[in-house]
Amino acid sequence: MRFKELQHEFDQLHEQVYASREPIDGSNDLTAQLCKCIFLKMHLERHPDFRPVARGPLFEEIFHPNYIRKNGEKAVEQIKKAFEVARALPEYCLKDDQGRDFRIFDPDDFIKFQKPETYARIAEMLGGHQLTTPEETGVEDDIIGRAFDVMLRAKFESKGGMGIYLTPQQVRDAMVQMVFHDILNEDSGLVTRRNAKSGKTQFRVCDPCCGSAGFLITAMREVRKQIDKLLGLSARQRLELLSEVFAQGFEGADSSPNMVLMGRINMALHGDPKARVFRVANSLSTDIFTPESFDLILTNPPFKKGGITDKDHAKLLESFRSDISNGTPAMKGSGLALGAKPDGKGVWKPVNSVDPAILFIDRCLQLLKPGGRLLIVVPDGVLCNSQDRYVREYLMGKKNERTGKFIGGKAVVRAVVSLPAVTFRLSGAGAKTSFLYLQKKRPGDEQGPVFMAVANNVGFDVKQNKEVLTGENDLIKIVEAYKAGPTSGAQRPTG
Repeated sequence: MRFKELQHEFDQLHEQVYASREPIDGSNDLTAQLCKCIFLKMHLERHPDFRPVARGPLFEEIFHPNYIRKNGEKAVEQIKKAFEVARALPEYCLKDDQGRDFRIFDPDDFIKFQKPETYARIAEMLGGHQLTTPEETGVEDDIIGRAFDVMLRAKFESKGGMGIYLTPQQVRDAMVQMVFHDILNEDSGLVTRRNAKSGKTQFRVCDPCCGSAGFLITAMREVRKQIDKLLGLSARQRLELLSEVFAQGFEGADSSPNMVLMGRINMALHGDPKARVFRVANSLSTDIFTPESFDLILTNPPFKKGGITDKDHAKLLESFRSDISNGTPAMKGSGLALGAKPDGKGVWKPVNSVDPAILFIDRCLQLLKPGGRLLIVVPDGVLCNSQDRYVREYLMGKKNERTGKFIGGKAVVRAVVSLPAVTFRLSGAGAKTSFLYLQKKRPGDEQGPVFMAVANNVGFDVKQNKEVLTGENDLIKIVEAYKAGPTSGAQRPTG
């Protein structure tokens, strides 16, 4: 019940502000400005003595509906000043894999809202909730985070050249549950293992085009469950370990500044206040991430009608031919090859155009450690079209019809789950998609049976741009069937 009430509060706040004719550019911009106010509320909870101006009033006094309504424009300027001061603090500076500094906010960023009543309503709604987890208790309560996450998907507008569709929780849950089932069965200590030299936790999870960080927060919940099961740790020790795993191991990126902001706030609401979500020009080419450094990648990359063309992205496509040697992929772990394809004689040559989903598969495999796992949402065409057969053979290898074994290939295909057209309708899309589960090959890995399933229902329908729960979610049974085995995908040779 509390979840539905919070969801209604977020929706109502969004609608009220939208109707107030603030100087904002659409629903996404409005949500981004709300995120900045949530950031201030979370900063206040961590620093109750915060004063935007020396010898001035505490921000706790300023960010109160009564104060705002009484002081009007003065209160608005004080809140804007508080954001200006807080955004520049050292604690909101991140480092990427190369040690470069990235600030969470641009130096000229500001809150666009102008009207005192807008701020009063926001303070009224947020004031009734604790957004950060009290360190002394270690209590887990991500109901606020879940309600915020649903609002992000419902209010998100997909527009522009790249189609971005936020992934429903039901799909994210299924993908995460399947992969963590395998991780815990095959290497139960991976999540909390420490590096022998540095002593730091080394489990690394990435979404290179993370949007609102939905996949990352879903994986964070699963990690929290595993740490809660550890024996011999106090509540404080569990919280400290959890914070370390989150801070050291969870990373995301996106090209949209608004999505980066939403992702950071979403992760903060789920227990990672210094979320390592970076703004990049292009996730396919950024050097933010180190190749072969991640254990798990979960992602739903954007699509582009007409594909990525050599005319517009010649340099990018050239980089996706770095692993082509003597007309064939060398299959190096850190190499890229799908900027090319085989001709009629089997010689790999540059492509003029390619579906970005194909490049993202190649890119994600590059970022994974050997044995690392990728779960990615892809258009059904990549899995079915005859012209994309070379992609499937690049991944799995070519099948020897006599022995039935696959020869070559860069990955083991562990599962393919088809999703219904309603899955992304809330975000404005009706395309048929599936999620693909791959494991980057290690020496000796062989392709085994592939788990395949079709979900006709995913637990909701979409009516009047609202997610309506139906009670029919085939993904729950599909996950149960996957866990029941027999083990899919990778087989280690014997003898």
